[in-house]
Amino acid sequence: MKRKTDRNRRPLEFNIGDKMLLKFTTQIWKKINSKMHHRGMITKYDNPFEVVKKVGESLDDEKKRFGELLGSAVLVFILDTIVISTLESDVKMPNLIMSILIAITLTILILAVFPVSGGHISPVISFSSALVGLISMTQAIIYITTQCLGAILSALALKAVVSSTIEQRFSLGGCTITAY
Repeated sequence: MKRKTDRNRRPLEFNIGDKMLLKFTTQIWKKINSKMHHRGMITKYDNPFEVVKKVGESLDDEKKRFGELLGSAVLVFILDTIVISTLESDVKMPNLIMSILIAITLTILILAVFPVSGGHISPVISFSSALVGLISMTQAIIYITTQCLGAILSALALKAVVSSTIEQRFSLGGCTITAY
């Protein structure tokens, strides 16, 4: 029963120029409408109101951008830290430990960022969501830009934290090609 009602439910997002009915309680209607001609039933719906402007849209977009920036920054920092610390330690099965830790990290980050921005965190996810039609292409470009910025900031923070020997061993400054 609930699935059927959810399927037919329209999201509560209106555009400028849309008309909508507002349902008032009796107390609110009495405060709005001071012309009380009768003591009987009070109409709960008034004439359709037109949406004049959207309020708070930019704040929501800023939250989404910041969520993606912070999510990708934390993801890159933690993944790099996991890889470096696992390979630097003497562990018999580093790939198993890395995969378990990365899975736990991804799960926590997606659960944390999902309510804010959809939990994309990765430019690949944002681009494929735009191709499928879950988000607009402009929103995907904005997400991808903030995710790349978050990854760059995270890489710079990691470079500032680790020693120079680890930085050179794992080529944290960028891509390197070594010839043997």
